[in-house]
Amino acid sequence: MTTYHEAADSAFSRIIYLTGNQNAIYLPPNNGFWQQGNALSTCIEYLVRSKTPDNQNIVKNALDFVFDNYRMNALDNPQQWIQEGRYDTGSWLDDYGWWGIALQQAYQFSNQLGYDNSFCNRLLHVSQNCWIALQGGWDPSPVTPGPGITGGAWNHQTPDFALSGRNCITNEALWLLSQYFRQSVPGDPKYVDQNKASYGWFSGALSVNALFDQDGLVRERLVGMEYYDPSFVWTGDQGMFIAACRGNQSAGGGDAEPLARQIAQSVSMHLIDNNGVLHDRNLPSVYVTDFSKDYATGKGVLLRCLSAWCDSPNPPSDLRQLILNNAQAVWNNRLFKDEPPDPNDPTKQYQFGFNWNPKGNPPPPNGNGEPDFPNNDSSLFSQLILQVAGMSALNAALIFAADEPIPD
Repeated sequence: MTTYHEAADSAFSRIIYLTGNQNAIYLPPNNGFWQQGNALSTCIEYLVRSKTPDNQNIVKNALDFVFDNYRMNALDNPQQWIQEGRYDTGSWLDDYGWWGIALQQAYQFSNQLGYDNSFCNRLLHVSQNCWIALQGGWDPSPVTPGPGITGGAWNHQTPDFALSGRNCITNEALWLLSQYFRQSVPGDPKYVDQNKASYGWFSGALSVNALFDQDGLVRERLVGMEYYDPSFVWTGDQGMFIAACRGNQSAGGGDAEPLARQIAQSVSMHLIDNNGVLHDRNLPSVYVTDFSKDYATGKGVLLRCLSAWCDSPNPPSDLRQLILNNAQAVWNNRLFKDEPPDPNDPTKQYQFGFNWNPKGNPPPPNGNGEPDFPNNDSSLFSQLILQVAGMSALNAALIFAADEPIPD
């Protein structure tokens, strides 16, 4: 039988294959900039939990490719990043949050990953620029839904741009990234100040019932805000909110862990099927066409944010079982596993789909399964982001079950 560690090794080899060479974890820059940062976080997490140095220089190559080759003239001017937009798709500021978090993860585990002082300084420098770009969207003005809510970071520098607004994921990323810098640069008060301001934004929304939906889950954006849709709940928001709540107190804020536990309970009640496997809700039609690019990683983001709880005192009682349920489902329901080996794609049998649930379940609303590839998008890019999501489930299991066999 395959152990969780062996499964994670295979999953990682698939990511390396999909990206086209042995030293990169990214695709050409016209594909999801934030997804590249998310993929980097997942690979760093694998290296850390498998106690493997970054011998392939995946972080260095990611920096060289993205920030040097495509931002050479703006590397030290994050305000220019905002004004110019990145690549050809506009200034989505939460993207810098995903990259900043990934680079801070690499910085904080630099000894294990094998980085020298020079590269550590580079990681710190670029991640600080990511924070500056993301925080540049902060708006101290009042928010539409009602009294008690002020501030919040916009996700785009053009307010009337489609889907712009002070949405939750942008503010969760800024909140969480500020907490990383509280550890990395403990003498700088601006990160403590932003941590408190971000917590205040969410607390204000909570006080006027604008943050949670009827099931106690974090909405994609606050009630009444720009492009608000009452039915839109993303699993990734739940994870990022939980992680930021758990880190709030150590970063100079109040104790927000009770909020994290509340969201974890809501996830267990409303986003898990009868087999204990996470699933996404139906999305509003406006988001469906881009689901495979922008939202299909949500379950992986949630598990990555939940898994660190396993190493802390008094984690939720059902957390380990939730992680094992999903890691088992990801592995046992992987695509192409029963097909003959493909000499042109030697890692194909380790490809994960969007559907982590047992095969045969129809997708919602008639069942708790999902299609293998959202919207029938089986492109290389869709394969990569679904692989990253599934690998997050296996990474989570490495904390406490690395050498245990995965039940069939």
